[in-house]
Amino acid sequence: MQSVWRDSVPFSPGLLKSSIEYEVNTHYAHIVPQPRFWSLRPGERRQCFGAGMTSFSELLSIFALAFVLGALLPCAVRPILHRYNMVDVPNERSSHTAPTYRGMGLATAAATFVAFVAATLFGWTYRSAESLQLAVTIAAAILCALALGWLEDIRGVSIVRRAGLQLVIGLLVSVSFATVQGTNILLLILGAIFIAGYINVANFMDGINGISGAHGLVAGLAYALTGWMVNLPWLALAGVAVAGAFAAFLPWNVRPGKNVFLGDAGSYVLGAALGTLAVGAWFADVPFLLAFAPLMTYLADAGTTLFRRFMAGEQWYKPHRTHTYQRLTDVGFSHLGSTAVVTGTTILVWVLLAFASDLYAAGSVVATVGVVLVALAVLVVYLRMPQLFGGDAPTSTIDLSKRFAADLKGSASKAKSATAEPATGSLTSATGVPATPENVEPTSLHPEPIMPDSVKDRADSSSAARSSVQPSSHRNRGEKH
Repeated sequence: MQSVWRDSVPFSPGLLKSSIEYEVNTHYAHIVPQPRFWSLRPGERRQCFGAGMTSFSELLSIFALAFVLGALLPCAVRPILHRYNMVDVPNERSSHTAPTYRGMGLATAAATFVAFVAATLFGWTYRSAESLQLAVTIAAAILCALALGWLEDIRGVSIVRRAGLQLVIGLLVSVSFATVQGTNILLLILGAIFIAGYINVANFMDGINGISGAHGLVAGLAYALTGWMVNLPWLALAGVAVAGAFAAFLPWNVRPGKNVFLGDAGSYVLGAALGTLAVGAWFADVPFLLAFAPLMTYLADAGTTLFRRFMAGEQWYKPHRTHTYQRLTDVGFSHLGSTAVVTGTTILVWVLLAFASDLYAAGSVVATVGVVLVALAVLVVYLRMPQLFGGDAPTSTIDLSKRFAADLKGSASKAKSATAEPATGSLTSATGVPATPENVEPTSLHPEPIMPDSVKDRADSSSAARSSVQPSSHRNRGEKH
């Protein structure tokens, strides 16, 4: 301290403060506790990704904008759904009991896109030209996923073409992030595959009321908090845009008797947005566990279900009701009850893995492994919950020797049923697939089945014809509720 002070320099409080800070930073920095996860010092890659503190007012403003748009835009979108007869009619695999509008994800996706673009136009999502590129990439991913999902809703897309376009979206996002980050080709490919895969995961998991809205809210807030703490404005603001829009969708999705479904447009945007944020955070030096923690419950449910079906020789892409969240409703859980279980598991796993990342940053490897094992145990308990409540276990014994024989038998029976089933005179949806409403008993969740006027008129006109014809299996492309 004596080297700082001179007899000719008069005393002042400001000079004293500066002197103390200089001495501490110069000679005693090694004994000052260093922050770990929640205040990670920006690394080289994170600096390239546009590190910069995002204010709480910016986050709150974008969340409010996304929420308001998400709450109001369905009023404008509903006539479009009515015009295209986008009605999901219950069938043998459905979790809903009444004809319901699908495709409302168009409004939710638009709210997400507009809110994030507004944040970018305000200059809040970037601090450099590189981070501006990332913001544009996120907006483009949302827009492309929306276009593909909406096309799937109104016309249908073959599985090969759909998978190819999803992979293109993932590849473009991953390449854009990689050009800023400078990652290797292996991580680029893995990032592209993950984004394409999570688009499908979000679509698979969109099968009961409330689940997608709650997932978008919780996962979006998790990425918003992560981006805010590690000073990645594009990550924080994209997270709150997703959270606000999907939070606004929840009342539309769960209101009794008049609810609506996301459709592929909404689930594709949800998957593309969250998958992009996970890969982007990972490329930006956010710890791996933390980058993917908000998505682990969805990945565990969809991953184990698809693996089980594949190993059993089933066609994994065919509609079914064997996801854990669906089996929970089969054992007596309501839609909101099953959603609460999935959401609670998501939050708990995210907290545990965030804590594990913190421990790993501090060098506590053994403690990190212990916490990760606890998180895995939570996921295992979730996956076995239907059995714990008296439900049937999924296929546990797999006889691979019968796999190909089952495929041949299934193809033969399909050809036979195609010639045996009579043609139906029922109404047809916009996709060209029969979509005749069934006379079902209303439930507490759907006390009054809704039906567009055009559907009612055609259903009444064809009721006489259907009375003399054996009913067919009403199968429509749409939500899995």
